[in-house]
Amino acid sequence: MPTYDYACPDCGPFTAMRTMADSQQPTPCPMCQVPASRVLTAPRFLPRTQRQASPASDNTAGYQRLTHQSGCACCK
Repeated sequence: MPTYDYACPDCGPFTAMRTMADSQQPTPCPMCQVPASRVLTAPRFLPRTQRQASPASDNTAGYQRLTHQSGCACCK
């Protein structure tokens, strides 16, 4: 279920997990139960350098990467 951002007029912003069908409806603030409206936020796009996988750690450095042909017995 997706999360959406809402703004309570008394307590401030919060995030709630709602169905897509209910996403536009006001939802009660978790602190004061006052109905809060959804606010739109910009998606966060990361530069490519920050999206790369972490290098292998010392714990996994000794393991060999296993490769095999498609259609093998373990993939069926």
